Amino acid sequence: MEKNLARRVIRGEYYYPATNALWFYAPNNGEACKSTWWDQNLAGRYKNHCFYRPASGVCQELH
Repeated sequence: MEKNLARRVIRGEYYYPATNALWFYAPNNGEACKSTWWDQNLAGRYKNHCFYRPASGVCQELH
C-alpha cells in the first residue's frame, strides 16, 4: 500500500498533511512533532513523519 501511495505522489498527487509541504522529518519514536521547523508551521503528521507548510512567498508554485 505504501509503495502504491509513493508512486501516486511521484505522479503528482498530494494528500493532507503533505499537500503543500516542502519539508518533513521523522522524529524519534514517541516524540511529538515540533510546532515549527525551519520557521515553517506544522501542517500535520502522517505515521512517523511531520510535515511543514511553507510561508506564503517561499515557493511561488505552491501559492
